[in-house]
Formats: sequence, C-alpha cells, structure tokens
Amino acid sequence: MTDQNESFRSKNWLSLAVIGLLVLVIVGVGYLMSAGPKQTEREAALEAAILTAASVAVSALVTKIYAEATYGQSLRDHGVQIASGMMVLKHQIEGLVEWVGQKRANVTSPIRQGYDANGILEHVELTLQGFREMTDAALGGIAGVIGDALAQYEAVMEQIGNLRLEAVKQTTQIQQEISTAISSSEIARLQDQIQNIALRTEREISKLARKSALPIPEVGQKRSATVKCPHCNLEAKFEILDIQGQTQIVVCDGCGGKFNAHIISGHRVIARPLIAGGRTPLQQEAYSSLRRTRAWIPPYKIESLISMAVDHDGRMKSRGEERTVSSLQAAMLSDVAKLSEAGISRGSVRRFFKLAFDGGSFKPPEGQRLSSRTAYVNDLKEQDLLAAYIRTCIHRISQFVPLNSDCARELASLLFKDSSGDIEGQAVQTILDCIRELNATVRPRDNEGGKALDKTA
Repeated sequence: MTDQNESFRSKNWLSLAVIGLLVLVIVGVGYLMSAGPKQTEREAALEAAILTAASVAVSALVTKIYAEATYGQSLRDHGVQIASGMMVLKHQIEGLVEWVGQKRANVTSPIRQGYDANGILEHVELTLQGFREMTDAALGGIAGVIGDALAQYEAVMEQIGNLRLEAVKQTTQIQQEISTAISSSEIARLQDQIQNIALRTEREISKLARKSALPIPEVGQKRSATVKCPHCNLEAKFEILDIQGQTQIVVCDGCGGKFNAHIISGHRVIARPLIAGGRTPLQQEAYSSLRRTRAWIPPYKIESLISMAVDHDGRMKSRGEERTVSSLQAAMLSDVAKLSEAGISRGSVRRFFKLAFDGGSFKPPEGQRLSSRTAYVNDLKEQDLLAAYIRTCIHRISQFVPLNSDCARELASLLFKDSSGDIEGQAVQTILDCIRELNATVRPRDNEGGKALDKTA
C-alpha cells in the first residue's frame, strides 16, 4: 500500500501541488470576503471571480487525476483479460502442433490401419475454428483500448474483399473467352487484360491498406526459390507461394528425392526431408518427453543459437563487460535482426539457455555457486554448448524412456536431423557418453540455478 501511495504521489506531484496552492487561494479569498473591511462592488466581484476560477481549476484537476487512475486500472484489466485468452490460445496451439506431428507420423508409417485422414483433418479444422473464435474474442476485448481502429480495419477489409471478388469475376469471364479464342493474337490480348485487372486491383488495395492503422494481410505471389536438397546437398530450384507457413513438396532434379519446402519468418525458405515411415517409436516417445518438459527446439535452430551465443560471448569479453548468463541471454534477445533472419523466436532463445545452463556449459569462479546473475569464467565454445544441450536433453528423455547404447543414433537423428555439416554424427558419441553415465549413476536432477534462470528469463 505504501508503494502504491508513493507511486501515486510521484506521478501526480505537480497536480497535487497546484491543487494545494489553489486551495490556499480559495481559503485566502474567502477570508478576505468574510473578515475584511467593507468592499466596493467591483472588489467583491473580482474576489468572487477569483474564487470561482480557483474552485473550477481544483475540481478539474481532481477529476483529471481520478480519471487517469481509473483509466489506467481499466486498461490493465483489459490487458489481463486479453493476455489470459491469448495464453489459452497459445497452449491449445502447442497441443495441436504435437497432435498433428503424431498423426503425421502415424499416417505416413507403413502400417496405417485405423487412421482416417478425413477424421484427422476434421479435428484440425474444428480446432482452428476454435482458435478463430478465441482471436475474435481477444480483438473484442482490445477494441475498447484501440478505439475505432478495429472498426476501420473491418471496413477496409470489406472493401478489399469486394475488390478481389470483382477481379475474380472479371478474370473468370476473360478465361472463358480465352478457351473459345481462335487466333493467338486474341489470346495474347485477353491475357494482357487479365494482367491489367490484377495490377489495377493491387493498386486499389494498396491505397485502401494505407487507410488502416492495423496491418492488412497480403495475398501471396509465386516466387522462385533455391534451397539445398537435404538428401544430396545439391541446389534445387522451384516456385512457391510466398506466404509464411506455406509448404510444398519438391522433387530434387539431382537425386530424385522428395522433400518439404517451407516459408518461415522473414520470407525465408527452408528444406526438410519428408518423414519416411514416420518417427520410430523411440523417437516419438523421446520427442513427446522433450515437449512435455519444455525442452524441444527444432533441429534447424540449434546451429544458429550456438553460433550466436559464442559470437555475443566473444563481443562481451572484448568489451570488458561482465559475462553472466542473464546478460548474455539479454544480448541475444536484443539482436532482433539476427533472430528474425534465422527464424528463431525469443522463446527458443530462453529455452536454449535453460538447457545449456542445466547441461553445465557455464563455469562459476572457484568456490562460488553458479546462478543466472553470477559471472562465469570460461570461454564459450561451440562443441561445449552442443554437449551441454545434448546432456540436458538426454537427461530429460531418460526420465520417461529407458535408454541404452543402441538408442544413440536414433536420438541424434531426432535432435539434429535438419542440421548442416556433421553435427548429427558428432552428437552420437556425446549421446553414448551420456547414456553410459546415466546407466552407471543415479540420474542427476536439474540444478536449482537453472530454475532461477528460468524465472529471470
């Protein structure tokens, strides 16, 4: 309560001082009017005017302070309601991602009896409809905060929808004329008309989009892309619709292998091999264990995370800054451009540091206990960070899945399947060492410092 009072006074000290001064003026003028000598009509009128003006000013300032305090509390309540809904949505999306991964593995496995693709897609469709309703509710809750921007956005979207619908009608009519055209010159003329309709529509949509304070979703255009085939490492060229989340199966001209091409954040294209027979039972159990313990990081992100951590550690050391786990993590989180370029979320950064911390990649000064705010003394190296990450992952998997030496290659494939270079091969020996250590001793628990890091993150 004392802190709240101090915060209130610090925010409104000027208004409170003015109110106090005006109250003194009112008291003084009232005293003069009641206890002073007989006054002329002009003096009485002047004192009454001063008294009225001071009273109005005091009333206005008090009302302003009260309104700001009430508005701030109301805004916070709206924010809490919206955050609550978005957190529920986030957890449901995470559950759907894991569920879809399991079903994809089952559907693509050699034994597919009992799995109906129609039922699977229906579940996804109904879940996504629930997500849409939750986002509508969140937008409704925030509408009182952002004013008429939401209504303006909906009006602009309606106009854009009408423009696109009209363009589709005109294009369809021209395509029908093309199918009955006789000469090539007539076909070329009709194709030019279709192109002009598309250009005119996009120009009008761009004009409308500038009127809205909220972002207008773009209609993706096809673009050429080049990625390295995950099977033979040769470059494969193809066209794909440039929309984040778009996925397309590509056939490599070099080896004939098939792989998935994905559009991720920053309009980057990545290649991932198709699941051949799905994950093995061991891999699926290990994947579920890592998801359950919040330790799963997509394999293609690991190299970039390790490289960024080593790079920022070297910069901090060269500048003579104190190197703590928290400060290093903060430095990486502030490198927004690099994270966006690599398609890495802030959550993945925090998760990676938690796993690397628990794996023992940071060494405290002799005689001190390591925490997230304790300066570490060792220079970070890529192989050490990789080993620490693997160590924590294997420890967490072992809490749910019995492991032996035969599991090493399958686990390395799960953790580093899409990584370039020979990381997957290097990981096998580290995983073998971890499994032997686990089988020889009692499983170590995550240290308390790791929990402290999780809280500060």
